Amino acid sequence: MKRNWLVGTLTLGAVALLSGGAASGPTFQFTSINFPGAVSTSAEDIGPGGQIVGLYTDTGGKQHGFLLSGGNFSSIDYPGAIYTDGRGISPGGDIVGAL
Repeated sequence: MKRNWLVGTLTLGAVALLSGGAASGPTFQFTSINFPGAVSTSAEDIGPGGQIVGLYTDTGGKQHGFLLSGGNFSSIDYPGAIYTDGRGISPGGDIVGAL
């Protein structure tokens, strides 16, 4: 079963609503994130520059970390690890994770 994860952005309408201002209600923009060829993808963190890190599972069941930057995916595999999971990204672009 393929799982799709969505990243949402809350817009100004929701901010006005939460602060007591008149608004028609919150609006959201959703973007589906699917690593190419993966059976599941999970976004874990988004950096200030819009880069997204997370993990995906390939068709063989192995988990890999990923970086999505500028619309381009990069796979992250720590040498010798059973799996790699991108869990966070710093303002400087350093990625932390688990293996």
